[in-house]
Amino acid sequence: MSTTNTIENLHDYANDILKKGRDQFDHIEVCALYSQAQHIKVLDQKTEENVTSNSCSLGIRMIKDTKQMIASTSDLSQTTFDRLIENADQNISYLPEDHTNIINPDFIDDINQDLDLVDDTPWLSVNQQIKMAETLEHLSLSNPDISKSNGATISFSKRHYLHANSLGFHQSYDKNICSKMIGLVAGDNQAMQQHYEYSSKTHAKDLKSNQDLSQKAMSDTLKKLNPGTIQSGEYPIVFDPRMGSQLISYFLSAINALSIIRKTSFLQDALNQIIFNPNISISDHATLTRGLSSKPFDADGFQTQPITLIEKGRLKTWLLDYKSAHQLQMNPTRTSSRSPGNAPTPSSTNVTVDNGYESVEALISNVKTGIFVTSMMGMGINSSTGDMSQGASGFKIENGQITTPISGFTIAGNLKNIFKTMHPANDLEFERRINTPSLFIPSMTVASN
Repeated sequence: MSTTNTIENLHDYANDILKKGRDQFDHIEVCALYSQAQHIKVLDQKTEENVTSNSCSLGIRMIKDTKQMIASTSDLSQTTFDRLIENADQNISYLPEDHTNIINPDFIDDINQDLDLVDDTPWLSVNQQIKMAETLEHLSLSNPDISKSNGATISFSKRHYLHANSLGFHQSYDKNICSKMIGLVAGDNQAMQQHYEYSSKTHAKDLKSNQDLSQKAMSDTLKKLNPGTIQSGEYPIVFDPRMGSQLISYFLSAINALSIIRKTSFLQDALNQIIFNPNISISDHATLTRGLSSKPFDADGFQTQPITLIEKGRLKTWLLDYKSAHQLQMNPTRTSSRSPGNAPTPSSTNVTVDNGYESVEALISNVKTGIFVTSMMGMGINSSTGDMSQGASGFKIENGQITTPISGFTIAGNLKNIFKTMHPANDLEFERRINTPSLFIPSMTVASN
């Protein structure tokens, strides 16, 4: 069956399910996802992985007398749909009542946001993708100081997302994601260092070239060789953009409305308070053109829009889906997400920390001894207190200059203090779902291992 026919069938299935379920439930909702993907991995110039996949799943969310049941399947047949609806009708009465089980009635019938998420360029053939991966690996091994490759991967995917409900909402959108990655090893035995570089975009022509990706991978791998140590103490820390993204992900988890409702967030009472340095502003752009997490509507059927999370250090909102917004008596952020087998949940899309005014070099110019962090390991975050303790590696900062590689240390602090003293550099890059410049923290505790 062709892609077009599969997608058309999904919409027909949704209409049939809604028509059948309207008389049995107060509300019924259909969420479906059709995905095509091609993944190639080359290792030592030999094809190690060549995977083509097509998958389709459909979920039905049913609400009756404030009780909710969700059923999902990858068996797209009318018999299966009828059975799921019948089982739900028979068993939903045994579930607890929850007056927050509601469907958004404030949707827009015709959402027409062109976010340029579909790459109309035909996919490369499998042989062309293999050749691209071989070339990326070959270029990345051109420096004799690189010991070996951990493999080069090329991936393409296309997704069709459908959302329809018994109140009249019926919308869908398509999105492409393509990526390439190379992993390298330098040194040997206990002196071995590894590094990877990747590029991920909605359009293939926006990916970093094999030449640029390989050069960056080789350079950053070799810089890690022969790492030294650093004495335990209090030091200024700079997180590079990749690690800055990880740091901001802890903030996003803390402002997720589910954490607030469960009272498990260290930012529980921080709404409308200044929690970051006033030179920090953070926003969520669900409508970013060609954004990796962009979408025209969220999982509740709201048309998406840019939102401000932090304005000059002040926390402006939680991340809210329709249900949690109802519980907290706030407005939803229109960024919710879901899979076919689950209800909508609060989430973020394309998050950006605004650029600062100074370069990394300017921010560290007065640092006598500090650390430039390029990697963190482990999950040492206490979500209730904000305490952070993670293994790390990077480079020593000496007399205002980034110098030698260091590893085998732990950085620790409380995220409240880290956020309050954070300074952004001006090297913002848009390569991830969370995009940040380098982030300077004046003081964190470092323990040498």
